[in-house]
Amino acid sequence: MTPDWRFACGRWSEELRELRRIVLDVGLTETLKWRQPCYPPEGKNIVILGTLKDSCVLRFFRGAMVEDPSGLLQEDRLPS
Repeated sequence: MTPDWRFACGRWSEELRELRRIVLDVGLTETLKWRQPCYPPEGKNIVILGTLKDSCVLRFFRGAMVEDPSGLLQEDRLPS
């Protein structure tokens, strides 16, 4: 996989490259799932990078388990 495999162009390319750098710097291995970079240590999906219409996202598969003492994370609410 090339370093900028998906983020070479587009509205959020710079932000996604930086998020990817941060995730790789903590030692996670990158794979592709659902055409998005996914980081599944020990075979369990932890986080995935992606884009939405108005933002780029770093999604935690089990976000409720992530400590967030500064209150920086936002819950991704799916439409009902």
